Amino acid sequence: MRTVGIGNQDFETIRSNGYFYIDKTNFIREWWESGDSVTLVTRPRRFGKTLNMSMLEKFFSVKYENRGDLFQGLRIWEEKSSDESRSLSEEYKYRKLQGTYPVLFLSFAGVKENTYAGARENICRMIEEQYNKHDYLPEGNLLNEKEKNFIRRLLRICRTLRRQCRCGLCRISLADIMEKRRLSFWMNMIPRCRRPM
Repeated sequence: MRTVGIGNQDFETIRSNGYFYIDKTNFIREWWESGDSVTLVTRPRRFGKTLNMSMLEKFFSVKYENRGDLFQGLRIWEEKSSDESRSLSEEYKYRKLQGTYPVLFLSFAGVKENTYAGARENICRMIEEQYNKHDYLPEGNLLNEKEKNFIRRLLRICRTLRRQCRCGLCRISLADIMEKRRLSFWMNMIPRCRRPM
C-alpha cells in the first residue's frame, strides 16, 4: 500500500518517495499543444494547482535535465507519437522536451501575511530567491549576451547591497532595486545603514 503525502505539493518529493500520485501528466501535453501565450488555471483550494505547477517545473526546467526518472511510468513519458513515419529517436517526442527550458516557479501559497507590507516583503524575497536560484544562466547557452549581462548586473547589485547593509533593519531586495530603478538611491543608502543607531 502506498502512502498518501497529505499536503505535499512538491512533485519530486512525491515521486522520489513513491507516494500515491494520480497521473496528471497529460496536462503537460494538453498545455504544450494548445500554443496558448497565457494559461489561467482556476480551481478551488486544495485541488492540486501548486502540485501541477511543480510537475511542470520538474518536467521543463533545465535544473531537472536528465531527471526522466521522475516521469517514468507516467503517461507523458510513455506516450508515443501518432505519426508512424517517425524514427525511433523521434518516437517519444515529449521525452526530448524534458529538462530543456529555464523555468521560474513562483507559488504564492505560502504568502499568508495579514498586511500589505508583510505580503510585499515576502513576495520580494521570493523574487530575489528566483534570481539566486538561476545564477547559472549567465554561464550557459540559454541566453544571448545582452540577457547574460543584464542578469550578471542584477545579481552583482543585489549581492553588493546585501553585503553592505549590515544594520539588520534595512531589507534590500532585488524587487526593491528594480522598483526604484536607480542604483544611486541605494548607493546613497548604504552609508546611512552603517551608522550606529
